[in-house]
Amino acid sequence: MILFIMMLGMAASGASVVFAKMGVLHPVALAAWRLLLSGAILFPWFLKDMKSMDGPFRLKQILPSLLPGVFLAAHFVFFIFGARLIPGAHASLITTLSPIFMPFLMFFLIREKITPWEILGSILALSGALFLGLKDSRYAAEYIKGDVLCFIGMLFVTLYLALARRNRKNSPLWFYMIPLYMTGGIICLVIAAAAGADLLPRSSDDWISILGLSVISTVAGHSINNFGMRKLRGQLVSLLNLTQILFASFFAFLVFAETPPVYFYPAAVLILSGPLLVILVNGRDKGSEKKT
Repeated sequence: MILFIMMLGMAASGASVVFAKMGVLHPVALAAWRLLLSGAILFPWFLKDMKSMDGPFRLKQILPSLLPGVFLAAHFVFFIFGARLIPGAHASLITTLSPIFMPFLMFFLIREKITPWEILGSILALSGALFLGLKDSRYAAEYIKGDVLCFIGMLFVTLYLALARRNRKNSPLWFYMIPLYMTGGIICLVIAAAAGADLLPRSSDDWISILGLSVISTVAGHSINNFGMRKLRGQLVSLLNLTQILFASFFAFLVFAETPPVYFYPAAVLILSGPLLVILVNGRDKGSEKKT
């Protein structure tokens, strides 16, 4: 059941490419809207978690949410800038390359060692991603700027997810997530205002972009991702994130008629084989443990 929920989250997150490209609102202002609206929607669950905790509320209780909020804000800004410069499938590809770095962060933060099967799954998935990236660079060299921006965004989201894994026992999910969203939103709002960016949506596409990124990609997608980091191994969640490439490609085709090149499909098979291998092995190992 948890894997089904995770795949719903991957689909919701994969749709973010379409919503990011749909409007023309300044990326920092769009990130502010996305985070603040998400925090407002989920605020009743924050109050529920707060009431369930022992003792009175103290500001220091939300301190673990602040740094991840900064990282998530940076990820959204770089991702939106980059996604508007390159096709959806390629933006999603670069943004979901966290398996390269996640094992090292997991070991550094919580001493979670990567298993041999996770290493093999990572190699399979990343070989597909590398193949796609190399072919893409030859196919469209003008996408370099968008690629770099999305890569920086990927580094920030990897840090954000790694901290979610480390902080999983500090507080309930929504008590952790809502201050995180609000922190990121306030930071983006201040930066956008200081830069003189237009903060108000000017078209229906801008509103669709805001609502889609907030309700679908953040309230559903990122919240499910954080839920997964509490229930599953960090590297498995990181590998599952690679499936966003396929969802992003499908949605970009439906909305913008962006057809992936032929070489995308063998790369997709390799990318999907990584998390599938880890899931099957984990399921087999758990079954063996129950028998013994």
